[in-house]
Amino acid sequence: MCVPLLLSTTLASAFLPFAPVSPLAPVSPLAPVSPLAPASPLAPVSPLAPVSPLAPVSPLAPVSPLAPATPSSPLAPSLIMVVVVVPSLLLTVSV
Repeated sequence: MCVPLLLSTTLASAFLPFAPVSPLAPVSPLAPVSPLAPASPLAPVSPLAPVSPLAPVSPLAPVSPLAPATPSSPLAPSLIMVVVVVPSLLLTVSV
């Protein structure tokens, strides 16, 4: 992309007469730098507000003792039989 552009500008400059180079404009001297404005004194820092003491921590509520264990109901062994035996019977029947 650069090569055709360079080639075209080179060919164009070969056929066009060179324009006279104008002298550079005189450089204006730098404007004087204004001195820094005096820094304003910092505002006085307000003292921190007093920290309020922590509220007293309430003691933990007493833990109630566990309720006495209820004797197992007579239904429990039969429930175990249903849970264990019935699926195994179904397994043997399906096979």
